[in-house]
Amino acid sequence: MLRRLRIRTGAKGLATTLGISAFFVAYFWVLHHPFTTPALMPLTALDRWVAFEPAALPLYFSLWVYVALAPALLDSGRDLGAYGLAALAMSVVGLGIFMAWPTAVPPAAID
Repeated sequence: MLRRLRIRTGAKGLATTLGISAFFVAYFWVLHHPFTTPALMPLTALDRWVAFEPAALPLYFSLWVYVALAPALLDSGRDLGAYGLAALAMSVVGLGIFMAWPTAVPPAAID
């Protein structure tokens, strides 16, 4: 694993940073420019049961470790390119669906 992490570290770090940045630029643009008015999704029993807990935020933020881990473990430029194209395709499909059928949740009662 360490050998794979050391291969093309700069290129993988830059590609991951640029890819995530581009995704969020597109995500926030789509969030503010949906084709239709977002449908308000009702809260489920699970939503009401699981309260917001600030102490859990480090667990949530840890997702960035494993988001970056997959490309960091790739050992060839070809694999990294294929991974990037697959991530791009998933992002385009997901953002396209959300743009066509936007949803929203009720505002949280968090101070």
